[in-house]
Amino acid sequence: MVVVHAPALFTRLGLWTETSELLGGGGFNVWALQLYSQYQFDPSCRPLYQVPVTIGYCTGINRVHADLRRRSAAGVPVTRKPFLVLTSKGDDVLNGDETMQHAHAIGPSRTLIELMYARHDVFVSAEPEIVTAAITYLRTWLVSQNFADEPGRDAGTRPGAGQRTNQLQPLWSEVERTARRIAGRRPSG
Repeated sequence: MVVVHAPALFTRLGLWTETSELLGGGGFNVWALQLYSQYQFDPSCRPLYQVPVTIGYCTGINRVHADLRRRSAAGVPVTRKPFLVLTSKGDDVLNGDETMQHAHAIGPSRTLIELMYARHDVFVSAEPEIVTAAITYLRTWLVSQNFADEPGRDAGTRPGAGQRTNQLQPLWSEVERTARRIAGRRPSG
């Protein structure tokens, strides 16, 4: 409760500003380094070092959460478009049960999948089997929603295939290459 109200209260009292840092930046970000080791992205697109957590960041999150709670209480969905929620019982940041419960407030066209032992970011879990399962669930959902073609099928050959699918095809080629690379790794020891 303190985290929800403290940023706004201390800002109003003039003790903090929107740029006040709760957690300073600097030093290597272990999560980003692991992410980089799995996917080798351009480091200029996502820093490999800790970035500061500011009061403005926390205030923004609290405002969005409050808006979601208001919408949920009023029965007003955030979207009617289909969306996928992948969560984990083993999430070390969020409570998986709460995530599943609160996903209902986002909208009616939801698909909820709960993995048992994935990390907070399910695609960066240490076990290749979990990452492969998460990618498989995502791919299956994308195909079921006509956002991607089934494996082995060319874009446009499926009845109703549209421009959306063709735009996502290069992304899926990269996801599939990454999934094969990750699945080929075996834990050491």
